Amino acid sequence: MSAANKSVKLDADEAFNAGAELWIVEDNDKDKWWNEIDFRSGFLLSACLYHNKKPVASQMNYLITETQLKVYAFAEDQNILLLGSSDHFQNKWILLWKNDPAAVVEKLARMQSDLKIKNVRLFSPNQSLQQQIEARLSASLDQISYVEAL
Repeated sequence: MSAANKSVKLDADEAFNAGAELWIVEDNDKDKWWNEIDFRSGFLLSACLYHNKKPVASQMNYLITETQLKVYAFAEDQNILLLGSSDHFQNKWILLWKNDPAAVVEKLARMQSDLKIKNVRLFSPNQSLQQQIEARLSASLDQISYVEAL
């Protein structure tokens, strides 16, 4: 299958159909697709982005100290957030991205095989992100679909 056949443009009424394990959405709560996905998922995006994280309970800290467990601090990437979404849609993942398309494509390339991603869908695609995904990942993806702005 050539790279030209791998790119598919979808109409808005096809946006939520099955066919892509990963949906890529710009992290912009002013975007209509962001709001549509947030609403249809029971506010999954809002809940993950705007609610404060719970601190580690003092009892847990005590147990960690007493058992001398190693504590790992994971650096949070401010450019992407990967959410499991199979309970909400006919996909597996939603990747929210902002700022740097090149960094997003780099992270996606590193995690693609672990997540078993063969098809991606971009909502309101950013031209730079779209081009970089096609250039870097088209050989390892079966299909890249695009849904234009509402």
